[in-house]
Amino acid sequence: HKQLVHLDKKVLHIATKDLKHKPQILKTQWFQKAVWMDDKKSYTREELLDLAVEYISRNDDQILEGLAGSFTGTSSVRRIAPTSKEAQFLLERKRHKELFMQSQLEVPDLTIQKVVRDLGAWKEGNVDQMRNLKFIKIGDPNKMGEEPSFDSY
Repeated sequence: HKQLVHLDKKVLHIATKDLKHKPQILKTQWFQKAVWMDDKKSYTREELLDLAVEYISRNDDQILEGLAGSFTGTSSVRRIAPTSKEAQFLLERKRHKELFMQSQLEVPDLTIQKVVRDLGAWKEGNVDQMRNLKFIKIGDPNKMGEEPSFDSY
């Protein structure tokens, strides 16, 4: 009986550990796909900043679609249902943009060849292997450039 309780705790621990790291896993997966598509040995700081802006803006089309289809009743004010996927994307985008503007957005350090190589070989979703990846905090308020304004929504 004690062994069963122990196993249940172990399974619960693994499940919650993965849940706790889910945002970091999703971010790492996005950068892994970018590394696969670019097929580079390493990135310059400028390229990494551009990639971070691309990451922040990755769901913009879905957010805009959600806004376009969200006129409520006779009101001309656009509102996205707070529980919708688009609203979650918008919240996440605002949070990431804020971190980027303060040079605090944490991303894999793709300026290092070993990190690019390890990220390319990373088994998707493996939290323990993420310890081998070096992350840095980056950002640049001048890099966001022209972008759709979601602030009024």
